[in-house]
Amino acid sequence: MEVIFVTFEKQVWVLIAVSFIIVMVAWWIIMSCEQRSWNIENMAIAITNLTSLTILGSVATVPKSAILRCVLITYLVYFIHINCGFTSNLINILTKPQYEFQISNLKQLADSNLPIYGHANFLKSQFNNDNVIECKLYRKLKESTFPATNIDQFIAVHLNLANHRNCAVVETEDYTFKLHQLWNINQKIYKIVDNSITGELVWRLQHYPNHYFSVYFERFIASITESGIGSKMYKDMKEDYMKTPRVEDDEKVVLTLRHLCFAFAFLGFGLLLSTAVFFIELAIARRAYRRN
Repeated sequence: MEVIFVTFEKQVWVLIAVSFIIVMVAWWIIMSCEQRSWNIENMAIAITNLTSLTILGSVATVPKSAILRCVLITYLVYFIHINCGFTSNLINILTKPQYEFQISNLKQLADSNLPIYGHANFLKSQFNNDNVIECKLYRKLKESTFPATNIDQFIAVHLNLANHRNCAVVETEDYTFKLHQLWNINQKIYKIVDNSITGELVWRLQHYPNHYFSVYFERFIASITESGIGSKMYKDMKEDYMKTPRVEDDEKVVLTLRHLCFAFAFLGFGLLLSTAVFFIELAIARRAYRRN
């Protein structure tokens, strides 16, 4: 039944419940003032009519009072948007699996206490910044890092990340692409592109001074960079390889008791509540009959 509450956030559900209670109390007060009788029957009628409006969008009988009609129209206009938003996505919520929370930034990664692996030389060079040594996030991430001393351990960490997702790896984005291309890893891996802690990594090409090929090479690099051809080719190549092929499933998902258990639970709760109200009214009627 938890999947039903995925449609809205907790704050939205709380506001829906609060608005229901406020309108129900207002309905009961208006009815009681018009009839000059404060009793439980008026409250039961208000709850019944408001529940019918909430679930079905209609009531059995339209109230004759102009004030109650205004309340009915106002609540109906308000709740019709909530009802449409809930029911429009209900089939997808019931039939599609709900995935777990994904880490999307460095703070969430630090709070998750997952081990962060990386190449020993890379960790030594990147987590050696004295300018951010006082940063709590920097210290927490650095304490969670574990160096991979050899290539076999590094490969095992990447395979464990792709298959089990119980750890994290810190490295450059280009290196991740090269490893996936080398090992033919097609699993979806969530990436956090953020160098605010480690700083920017700059690559340099070096050559001998006054080399005859340096002039042509610099012109070639400048033309490729300024035109955007190099970055465009690299981006297309990386996207074509890294994207996971989508599996098309044309089979219709049959709704089972597991999908609709909330409806039967709601029906059972309503029947139990109706039975309890029936016996309470029966007891009240017997007591009133004995007094008379």
